[in-house]
Amino acid sequence: SDIDLTVTRTGVTAFSDWAVFETQATTTTLATSGSPVEVDTLVTFTATVEPSSVPGSVEFFADGASLGSVAVAAGEAQTSTAGLAVGTRVITATFTPTGLFLPSNGTLAGGQEITCAATRTVTNDGDSGAGSLRQAIADVCAGGTVDFSLSYPATITLTGGEITIDKNLTIDGPGATNVTVSGNGGSRIFNASGEVTIDGLTLRDGYASDGGAIYVTNWLTLTDSALISNTSTGPGGAIHVDSAIATVGNSSFADNHSTDSDGGAVANTGVSYLTVSGSTFTGNTALASGMDGGAIYSANDGGNVLIVVGSTFSGNRAFEGGAIRSRDYLYLSNSTFYNNEATNAAGGGGALRLMDTAYITNTTIYSNSAPGNGGGVRISSSTGTYSFANVIVAGNSSADCSTAGGAFDGATNLATDATCGANFAQAGDALLGTLGDYGGGTQTVPLLPGSPAIDAGDGATCLPTDQRSISRVSTCDIGAF
Repeated sequence: SDIDLTVTRTGVTAFSDWAVFETQATTTTLATSGSPVEVDTLVTFTATVEPSSVPGSVEFFADGASLGSVAVAAGEAQTSTAGLAVGTRVITATFTPTGLFLPSNGTLAGGQEITCAATRTVTNDGDSGAGSLRQAIADVCAGGTVDFSLSYPATITLTGGEITIDKNLTIDGPGATNVTVSGNGGSRIFNASGEVTIDGLTLRDGYASDGGAIYVTNWLTLTDSALISNTSTGPGGAIHVDSAIATVGNSSFADNHSTDSDGGAVANTGVSYLTVSGSTFTGNTALASGMDGGAIYSANDGGNVLIVVGSTFSGNRAFEGGAIRSRDYLYLSNSTFYNNEATNAAGGGGALRLMDTAYITNTTIYSNSAPGNGGGVRISSSTGTYSFANVIVAGNSSADCSTAGGAFDGATNLATDATCGANFAQAGDALLGTLGDYGGGTQTVPLLPGSPAIDAGDGATCLPTDQRSISRVSTCDIGAF
């Protein structure tokens, strides 16, 4: 074996006063109880020291972080952990001997491989570490599911910045009233570049340059969720769909704000495709000068699609297009717009500001306002197709419509005044009620007895059910109700 000499001087007068001691080398090797193993599986590491009779202790390390120190017995020391992150971890051990022996180090050949899991469960409301939402998303396999087992209601407050989702996954929440994820006013909540499904969560108090709660660059499906008080300085106070596809269903957007850009709740930009159904938008704003779409802004000047079905917009405000500003393709049906506002004195579109192409059926646009033109609807281009069928635009100020040289196509529509053109019958008073819960998943505006909209629709173009999902009769009513 290798021999080292240690020389100790015990005196100063003669060579015979020196003593010579022999120190012996040691070796340390590492083994694992299994590799690969799934994340959160208990793994045991065994360090074997030679000579086996040498006393001392072994300290274990994973990627340089200590796993603890263990005394050697009969040439072995062991430690166990279930806390290793997904990936190939570098495992090392350092043997520190007692007596006249040299220390030694060992490294686990090939490392310890920790694999992702098909399902990860969030078990605490922390922002990091085992059981957290952030760690669950990191540990789940592509195509997997993150679910929850918490004491409800629970709030997960992000303190470490946005959570990146760069793979396909589903976040299966227990319901929007049970789990809230908060950006704490300091960061966006999710940056999603994978195909992501989010169900049953509240996302609130996110803050970012765009998409205060969610920034989407691939595919998002959002259902049964609430987005509240999120803010962006750029497009999309709550969500920015950026050259992507997004589907939103049975969700609510309240008090979201874009402070310096468009889309108080949602911005749909680039070549994007956004579908919204059964959802509610309340109190969202985009109020900076020249910024549009208090609830939704959808624009690309070619190749951009917005579809809205069975949804309600109330109390939203913007410079123009208090609820929706569409500069590309819009399909809108069975929806209600109430008490939305455009603030531009020279502009308008208290509920809708349209450009290019719009197909609108069985929709009620009532009691919206603009100081300039078109308290209900403003067309801001003389070109394009604007088809309205079985639509009420009534009780808006100032005036119901502003066409800016464009024209409405279609028939069997109802308005208060003549500003919407020849395809709208003028009712003076449409006899509509106030926004409220009259059945179905979203609030609606009812037709009062004697309303000229009752039984006045075109049965050939009426949708089979109204916004409340109640079947229409063959002679249908005009509007969403």
